Amino acid sequence: MLQALIFDCDGVLFETHQANIAFYSAIVDHFGREPLDEREIREVQYLSSHGAIEMLLRNQPGRLQEAFAYARQIASTPEAALRHVRPPSQMREVLHELSRRRRLGVVTNRGPSLHVLLNHFDIAGLFSTAVHIGRVRSPKPDPEGLELALAELGLSAGEAAYIGDSPVDAQAAQAAGVCFIGFGPLMRGQRHHAGDWRQLPGVVEAARLEQGG
Repeated sequence: MLQALIFDCDGVLFETHQANIAFYSAIVDHFGREPLDEREIREVQYLSSHGAIEMLLRNQPGRLQEAFAYARQIASTPEAALRHVRPPSQMREVLHELSRRRRLGVVTNRGPSLHVLLNHFDIAGLFSTAVHIGRVRSPKPDPEGLELALAELGLSAGEAAYIGDSPVDAQAAQAAGVCFIGFGPLMRGQRHHAGDWRQLPGVVEAARLEQGG
């Protein structure tokens, strides 16, 4: 029986594409590197911050610790966390609708700024668990974050679905044994897919019926 829905943050709960570009552009500029190319812009959308910095400064491995510290510095204020971030249309309404029937959670490769976003947009109280990168040893696609969320919800893998917008999310769900619901244009090929928040309740219901409860 489908008893919980667990969401990715960036690209699902919030539109953060421009925020991520601005954040990582500031880092590469600070370290004297050329601007992000198209491939890097795609990859920083779903990598953990450490993973993204390691990729971007792959030719400066001796400066990684300095770069991690600089990233923490520029991300340490609420203003920085919220800059360029937007909630998708109908996100709040659909979350409230879904929360009336199932428990909700978040698992993300974002850092502790997750809580800044949830509180600022007044949706923190809807979630029974919120797992950011600071709470686990390994980022997605490792299933550790989803496994921690399931433990905090007191549920088995077969009782939850994970909603994400990238291949990394799909891989994490598969590794955890959790039903995956793809979200947004990149995930159109998934068995369960919602193009936007308006479509999500219907897709959740289809996944529930397929799971048999």
